[in-house]
Amino acid sequence: MKRCAVAAAFLWAACLGVSAWGQVGRLAPVDAGGAEALLAEPLGGENVAFGRPGADSGTVHPNATVARLTAAGTPIAVAIDASGPQVASPDVFRLDFTGRGRFEEGCFVPFKLSSQGQVTTGRIGPGTVTVERNGQTVPVGVTGNYWKYGSRRILQLHLISVRQGDCDFGGTTRRVRLVDGTGNLAVNDVARPGQQRSAGRQARMAVTRAGDTVVVDLGDGSFSGPTARGLVGHPIHVGGAWYTVEVSDDQAAVTAKPFAAATGQVRVDHGEWTMILASRDHVFPLAGGTGAIPLPEGLYQVVQYGQRTPVEGQNRVAVLGCSNDGVRPPIVRIKAAETTDLAIGDPLAPSIRVQIRGSSVRMDFAVADAAGLAIDGLGLPTGRRPTPKVTIRDAQGKIVHQGTFEYG
Repeated sequence: MKRCAVAAAFLWAACLGVSAWGQVGRLAPVDAGGAEALLAEPLGGENVAFGRPGADSGTVHPNATVARLTAAGTPIAVAIDASGPQVASPDVFRLDFTGRGRFEEGCFVPFKLSSQGQVTTGRIGPGTVTVERNGQTVPVGVTGNYWKYGSRRILQLHLISVRQGDCDFGGTTRRVRLVDGTGNLAVNDVARPGQQRSAGRQARMAVTRAGDTVVVDLGDGSFSGPTARGLVGHPIHVGGAWYTVEVSDDQAAVTAKPFAAATGQVRVDHGEWTMILASRDHVFPLAGGTGAIPLPEGLYQVVQYGQRTPVEGQNRVAVLGCSNDGVRPPIVRIKAAETTDLAIGDPLAPSIRVQIRGSSVRMDFAVADAAGLAIDGLGLPTGRRPTPKVTIRDAQGKIVHQGTFEYG
C-alpha cells in the first residue's frame, strides 16, 4: 500500500483504531478489499480541467498535469504523472487528499495509457493508498478511467473506504461494514431522493444525491454468509425488524435505531436483477432473484432496473439496463402483509418512433421493457445484433421505401 500523510484540518476526524473492535457501537477503518457501494458516485466528470502543476507540487515529469476535484464537499487533487522524469509515457496517478495539489512520493496507483486514433484512454489502478489521520491509517481503494479527445478530458475516479464494527440491533449484536459511496472518505452521507423535472417531461423520482452503504452480517461476522444491505440513514430489514443505521460525524460511532413500519414484499419473476426504488423520503437499492424481498408499506417509483439473463441455456448472459428517464415512471404500491408482483424487464417490446418535418421523415428504433421503461443499455454476449430493417408500404400494400437502421 502507498502511504499518504494528511493533516486532520483537511479531512474528517479519525475514528477509533482496530483496538476498538469488541466495543459495541464503535467503528474502525479496514481494508476496502472488494467492497462496493450500492450507490457509487464517481469523481470527475465530462469536462475535467487539467492544468500545469505548481512548482512545489511534487510531480516529477515535465508533462505532468493536475486537476482538482470535489467529493461531497471535500477537495481532492489528482495528477497524471510518471514515475521518473525520463519515462516516456505517464505511468502513475497521484492523489492529494488535502486538495492543495502537493503530491507526496508514495501516494499513487498505477496508470496505464493507450491511444487509438484521436482518442487517448487511461486505466487508473486498481490500487490502494493509505491516509494517515491523527495516527489512524485509512486504506483507500483507487480505480477509474480517463479519456482524452482533443481538448476534452473525461475522468471517472472511484475512491472506496470502509469502516467496520459491531452494532446493536434490538438487543442482538451484529457486525457491520460501512462503505463510502461519495469518495470523501466518510461513511455518514445519506442518499437523498427527490423529483427531477425537464422540459416537456413529467416529474419523476430520482436519487438526487448519492449516499453511503451499510452491510449487516447475519451470520458469524465474517461476511461470508447471508447479509442485509441498505443505505446509511434509510430503512434496512434485519432480523425481521426495520432499523436505520446512523454514523457520527467523527466516523467513530454507529447506531441502529428502530424504524416503525408495516412490512410487505415485492417480487420480480427473473433470476438475477437489481433495482432502485424511491419514495418521497427513502431510497432502496434492491437485488434478488425470483423470491420476494421485504419493503416498508408505501408507494414507490422505479428509478433504475437491470437484469442478467442466460442466453440459450449456455454459460453466457445478456445484461439489460433501463431507467425512468423520459417515460411514465412505474409505480409500486407495497401493502402490509401482501406480496406485490412487479412486471418489469423482459419480455422487451420494440417500436418505431416517427418524426415528420416538412418532406423529411426520421424514424428511430426504440425498445421498452415490460413496465414501459426505456432500455438504455443492452449487452449481448455475441456482440451487437444485426441492425433492424424497415419496410414502408402505402395503403395499397405497395413498397414505397426500404432501409436499415444505424447504431448511434
